[in-house]
Amino acid sequence: MKLPFNTVILTYPRSGTHMLQSTLSKHPDIYISNEIFHPRFSSAEIVGGGLNSVLNHWFAKAPDKKVRIAVIHLTHAKPDDVMTQGTDCYKIWNMLYNDTGIKVIMLRRASYLRRYVSHRIAGLNDVFNIYDKRDRPNAKIHIDPLAYFENIMRTDQLYRDTLAGFQDHRLKLWWYEKMVDNFGLTMNEICDFLEVSRMAAQPETILKETRSMKDVIENYDEVMDFFKGHPYATY
Repeated sequence: MKLPFNTVILTYPRSGTHMLQSTLSKHPDIYISNEIFHPRFSSAEIVGGGLNSVLNHWFAKAPDKKVRIAVIHLTHAKPDDVMTQGTDCYKIWNMLYNDTGIKVIMLRRASYLRRYVSHRIAGLNDVFNIYDKRDRPNAKIHIDPLAYFENIMRTDQLYRDTLAGFQDHRLKLWWYEKMVDNFGLTMNEICDFLEVSRMAAQPETILKETRSMKDVIENYDEVMDFFKGHPYATY
């Protein structure tokens, strides 16, 4: 089975996926899916039909463009599940690892804490149905330091597991913070990497938390004390 795309975007929650996907979808030479295993975009029936069902849903009727991109959310198709032979994760990751012609874009967020907080707030306030940052409530959250620590460790492991299989691929990492702060430059770099013409585009929306983490996290001092002296303290 040949993969019906030639580029993959690997992403984490709250790392700029929608911003990049909605922008690239306007390029005349690019077709880009939503997150192909995400339950918000692929129904249980589609996912239940197996890998062929998922790929057919997103690519069978897709326009034939120079660049065809699949977006994979690392928490919905984990590379550490690759050892479970016969599963869709095993199949998709082995196909990706073995096809060195696939280009790989990875989206990450430099600040683990802001990503974690953003994900928590998104879950509390259904951020996916909010398209104007003025509508976002001034929510505050309480963080369990141990749960946050375990989340960082899982995310780091996912990152390492993912990179391990793509040593022979053309892979480029882009940071969410850079994309937000200098969107035009980042899009030029991504278009150059994809070998398509550059595009003049602005993101549809940037739902960026502008408050300090101390104003958002109710027990901020407790969290900071928990990580004091630990390498993750700077994350």
